[in-house]
Amino acid sequence: GAADRFQAQFPLQLGEPFSRLDPELALTLRNPPPERLDRETLERLQAFGEGRLPYLDALGALHRLAVVARDAEDPRQQLLLMKVLQRRAWPEVAGHWSLSGKGEAERRLRRAVLDLIQGQRVGLSDDAIPR
Repeated sequence: GAADRFQAQFPLQLGEPFSRLDPELALTLRNPPPERLDRETLERLQAFGEGRLPYLDALGALHRLAVVARDAEDPRQQLLLMKVLQRRAWPEVAGHWSLSGKGEAERRLRRAVLDLIQGQRVGLSDDAIPR
C-alpha cells in the first residue's frame, strides 16, 4: 500500500525533498526492515572509520549503514543520516554539530561509523563483524 511505497522511497527522497528534515525526525519516520550488512560492506566501513578509505570511496557502504540505522536518539546515526542520506554539505553538517569545519565533521563521522559497527547498534550480528 501507500505506507510500503513511502518506506521504500523515503531513504532516496532524503537527499532532495526531505533534505532539510530534522535528522531525529527522519530516523523516527523510517521503519527499515531488519538487515544484515555483508562482510565486504563491514570491511569498507572499518577502513573508512580508520581513515584508510576516503569518504567518496566508502559512500556505498556508508549508504548501506545509514539505511539500516534506526535509533532516532543516537547522534551518531543522526550525523550519518544528515551527511549520507540527506547529502548535506560538510560545512552545514559541521555547523549543525558546532564543529570547526569539514575536517572535524569527517573525523566525527569516521568515529561514529566505527562505534556503530563495533557496537552493533544498527542490527549487526556478532558473526558479521570482521575481527
